[in-house]
Amino acid sequence: MHLALSAADGRMTPLNDDYGVLFARGDYVGVDPVALRGVADPSLFNFADGALGVIATRVDMEGKPDPAATATVIFRSDPARLAEFEELGTLDLRSADGVARPRAVWDSATRRYLVSWTDRNAQPRWTTVADLARTEWQAAKWQPDNGGRRRRIVSPGNVGDARIGAVVTTADDTLAISGEAATALTRRFGRVVNTSATVTPQKIAAGSSANLDSVGGTSGSPAIQYRCGYDR
Repeated sequence: MHLALSAADGRMTPLNDDYGVLFARGDYVGVDPVALRGVADPSLFNFADGALGVIATRVDMEGKPDPAATATVIFRSDPARLAEFEELGTLDLRSADGVARPRAVWDSATRRYLVSWTDRNAQPRWTTVADLARTEWQAAKWQPDNGGRRRRIVSPGNVGDARIGAVVTTADDTLAISGEAATALTRRFGRVVNTSATVTPQKIAAGSSANLDSVGGTSGSPAIQYRCGYDR
């Protein structure tokens, strides 16, 4: 999934040099082999606590959606670090007719999420979900970590019945965010540039050599060391 920020004039600025910023986890199909997965038709939304969320269709590398039970995948940002996302897992919307183009919005009036999608017959459907951040662990064959388990969104008792019809979730794939979130995303995925560089003037005698050492880095990140040599 790619992200872009738009200014007041509507101009979009791609983040991360227009390279992906979110990637779906693959499925282990053996001791080492992994069946890669991607995302299609992603859509942004806000969790109830203000965290940024992404709901998308989980597909294979040829663009074919997963079976309905695992066809929807959810990502969530850390509320304390809005540009750090994690995959919460897949969401079973309890639809036997396929799931495509899922969309979500938090309904503060009912204290539930409205989730809409289109089935394989192009029929609009929707349901409610009590908590899109409520997860559980499920046994997964060949999974090498977490005790052979994989995380997913809880469905029983959390996801309502699938209903036919269209509901308003998100009109498009844009989401208004705070200035704090925009700054965090820009710092995390924006282009890294050198803002300044100063060197104290030095006099080097003919026939001598010198080394210049410099340490660069921002607060909270590892320093980067540079060295250049000069021989005359």
